Amino acid sequence: MFSVLIFLFFCLFLQIPLSLFENDISSITYAYCLIIGYGQNKNNLLQNKYTKKRLISNVARATPDTAKRNLVCDADFYEWLRGFTDAEGCFSIFKQGDYFKFRFQIKLHCDDRPLLEYIQNRLQIGKVYPLDLNSQTDHARWVVTSKKDLSKLIKIFDLNPLNTTKYLDYINWKEAFLLYFPSFFLIKKIAKTDNIVKTKIFNLQSCMNDNRTNFEYPQDHKVKITPYWLLGFTEGEAHFGVNKIDLSQAYALEQIHYQQKTIESIREFLQSINIGFFKNSMIKSNIISVSNLPARSTSKPKVRITIRNLNYLSEVLIPFFDKLIFFYSFFFIFFS
Repeated sequence: MFSVLIFLFFCLFLQIPLSLFENDISSITYAYCLIIGYGQNKNNLLQNKYTKKRLISNVARATPDTAKRNLVCDADFYEWLRGFTDAEGCFSIFKQGDYFKFRFQIKLHCDDRPLLEYIQNRLQIGKVYPLDLNSQTDHARWVVTSKKDLSKLIKIFDLNPLNTTKYLDYINWKEAFLLYFPSFFLIKKIAKTDNIVKTKIFNLQSCMNDNRTNFEYPQDHKVKITPYWLLGFTEGEAHFGVNKIDLSQAYALEQIHYQQKTIESIREFLQSINIGFFKNSMIKSNIISVSNLPARSTSKPKVRITIRNLNYLSEVLIPFFDKLIFFYSFFFIFFS
């Protein structure tokens, strides 16, 4: 009971409307943790002139609405989609009898179904599963399987290439798709596939996803980091942390080691969004660090980008993300 009174007092002290926390348990929980941290380090929190502004603005956008998302133009939305696909998307091929099935999907927690429905409605392709809204499953999936819809998806990703090694999976998947459907926009389904084409498709399928061993990009492929690509990738993969003891903050993004090229490109992009910041700062690598982590018993080696410098976070990273419109119900409470 006492902790609840502290929570209410904290909201009144910062003039935070309680309506911001309606139906948002994560917001309440996170704010509560910050209150506990506040008790341990109140001087640091009080000295932070952005605390009130950040808490209000970021809690308010914890659940982005359709109207805000629709303000993002198609070009930026496609950039966000390729970033989110680099983080969460999956291209796959299945064999069913004499037929091959091609699928693209993004799988999220069931609480994030509204985002998948938004993507489906905006692109007008695919379906969101489970179809039964009363299903007890823990996950929701946006799945694209029809030839017509997959053809539209190929157009999108041809014009907006992926950055991570999922681009290599996309190349295999697309090549197999075009082998199976020689006429790109032919509606009629192929009844059977000859053995030569079937073997080629099997070979392409066997080198995708977890079976991939070759991570060499085509010579003409270039990693292209843009603001909305980074937002999409961040919403799918990054972590914003606040230490509850000293209220120190960090931005971290961790990937399997063969994504080193993408991680290095992200660092270069983050160093370029405010070049003037680094003129009077310490070495760039000390502010935006990239580290390689050894393999563990249950995981492969990884590469991680980390930012802990408070000045960079408050003067560069937060203003950068503040200019963008979030798509995911990504709880981004982050103090400058």
